[in-house]
Amino acid sequence: MQQHTIYDKRAFANVTKYIAGIIGSQVSPSSISKSLKSDNQDIHHATVEKNLAYLTECYLFYPVNRFDIKGKKQLATQEKYYIVDLGFLNVLTGREKTTDRGHILENIVYLELLRRGYKVWTGALRNAEVDSPPIHSHKAETA
Repeated sequence: MQQHTIYDKRAFANVTKYIAGIIGSQVSPSSISKSLKSDNQDIHHATVEKNLAYLTECYLFYPVNRFDIKGKKQLATQEKYYIVDLGFLNVLTGREKTTDRGHILENIVYLELLRRGYKVWTGALRNAEVDSPPIHSHKAETA
C-alpha cells in the first residue's frame, strides 16, 4: 500500500467524521464539501475526493458504487460508504449512534455479504432506493 502525505489534517479528520456520521447514505465529494463549508470548514471537493480514496485504501471505509438499473452501467457519483468496524463510530462521531439503527443494520448486512464474497451495488428505480441482490464473486480457492 502506498503512503500518502496529508497536508490538511483537520480537513482529513472532518471528512472522516462526516462519513462516519452518515454511513449508508449516498454522498459525493461535492456534497460533502458543501456540507462542511456550511459548517465553516472550507474544503475543496477534490481534497474530499482524495481523502475518501485514502480512507478506502486503508480499509477504514468501504465504498459501494451506484448502478444505473435501466442503463445497466456503473455510475461515478453518489456512492455509499460503510465502516469496517462499527466500534469506530463512537470514537469518530463522539457519541453513540443508536438513533440511526437502520444505517447501522445496513452496515452490518453489507459487511456480512462482503465477508461471504458477494459484490453489492446500490441504485434507484422509480424514485426509490434499491440495493442489489448480491452477485457472488468467484474467488480463487486458496490452500
